[in-house]
Amino acid sequence: MYSYFMQFEPKIDSKSLNHSSLFRYLAQPYVLLKNLNRHVFLLLVLIIAFLKNGVRGIQPWPDFSYVQQFPTLKDNFSTLSIGWLAIAKTLSIDDQVNYFILTCLSLLIMCIGLFFWIERHLSDERLLWFRLWFFLGFPLSTLMGNIGRHDFFSIFGVVFMYFCKSRFARYIALTFALLGSPEHVFLSLLLSLPLVYFFEKTKFKDFLFLTASSFLVLVILHIWAFKSNVTSNRLIEFFDNPVYMRTGIGNWIKTFPLEWFGYFGVFWFVIYLYALMEKNRVRLILTLLVFLFPMLGTILLLDKTRDYILFTILPFMIVTQWVMQQLHSFLVLLSDEIQKVLKGAIVLLILCLPNIEATFEGSIRSPFAWILKKLGDFGIILV
Repeated sequence: MYSYFMQFEPKIDSKSLNHSSLFRYLAQPYVLLKNLNRHVFLLLVLIIAFLKNGVRGIQPWPDFSYVQQFPTLKDNFSTLSIGWLAIAKTLSIDDQVNYFILTCLSLLIMCIGLFFWIERHLSDERLLWFRLWFFLGFPLSTLMGNIGRHDFFSIFGVVFMYFCKSRFARYIALTFALLGSPEHVFLSLLLSLPLVYFFEKTKFKDFLFLTASSFLVLVILHIWAFKSNVTSNRLIEFFDNPVYMRTGIGNWIKTFPLEWFGYFGVFWFVIYLYALMEKNRVRLILTLLVFLFPMLGTILLLDKTRDYILFTILPFMIVTQWVMQQLHSFLVLLSDEIQKVLKGAIVLLILCLPNIEATFEGSIRSPFAWILKKLGDFGIILV
């Protein structure tokens, strides 16, 4: 398993690293974050995430008549996504400003909750990397770039579901996820089943039931929509409207390969490491196909980055946990100085490399374009 790495091990001179100011500086980002107070760490990653990603508010319906009419559903691309409809209806939110404030506060509360809740489920080292992945990688990037969309429920719900220990807690988290995009959640669970079987077999039965349950909810939501005389949803729009497919292909041609890099960004390195470490050829091929099929599928879709992340966030967590276990056994062979240098270099890459989102307009989203436009609309600045 470690033959690839071990060929380099004799070439690493611990003393030369220890006496090199360059390598000492490389280690500092990791050492600094490792020693930060957790409250300061939270504030720091939220500030960096904002600077890297900006924010963009998106209303998922053409107008607030969709909220006023709920629980009767109306024709819409996201008809089966009822989370924000239910919350906005309960709180009598009927304008864009209050809706944006509601969704921003909800995102902040859930980020803080996840930041501290995950401490109960991961060791210190894995906790650090999870926080860097979620807050400075593609999950929070997607959430901040689409504040008000249904990704809020699906991403948080799937992450909580994966780390929950009890079956009851997993079903609560799954319910939350299904309030967002039930179609994406079902397909994500379906894609994850072979990986759960290969890497976490003790959870396979539970995840099989979770997948079946998500399909049942999807059927119930379709019946609900049928009773509301609704004939539109994501799946129907995709198969019945060839314009979407043609537009999706055209947008993919415009933004490739930035688009595919943006799906995981620097964290594609995790998949690369997995491919190097995996010795079981069948498991390797099936795992890579789990990530390849959605990549090919997004060529036809409009919301490419969002769709891919919703499909693969669960498979990514499963593979990452396996890679972390294997790396732990390898890293203990190296000196502390070398470990810190390697980890510091990775932290620098996470901090410096951008998070990229390909939008449905067929362009790469600029982090602060939406904010500047809104400030211009309100006459605060000239754009």
